[in-house]
Amino acid sequence: MRHGTDAWIWSLKWVDTTDGFDYGEAAKKVHLPPALYMAAIDDPCLGHHKDVWNFMMESGDHVKDFMVLSKKNGNLNDYNHVSMMTHRDAPIDHFPKVLEWLRRY
Repeated sequence: MRHGTDAWIWSLKWVDTTDGFDYGEAAKKVHLPPALYMAAIDDPCLGHHKDVWNFMMESGDHVKDFMVLSKKNGNLNDYNHVSMMTHRDAPIDHFPKVLEWLRRY
């Protein structure tokens, strides 16, 4: 039996291995506030863009936007899990887009 992060990564369902709580089913029953889902292109595990996309799609019907931070998508850098928040370019690159999104919603 897999445990911890490994269990979450390999499971097809979003169920807590400790208490059995089914987050996927619970998410279908609530209406979430607007959410901006962001991923860094160079994040192979902790926030892989495909996983973030899937999480967004599983999170029910609400206002949602998705952003992958990469040069291909017009960003200054190909960010990773940490640098998307700490890179010296972040305040002039994607932080303004986040602020614009927050003002809109």
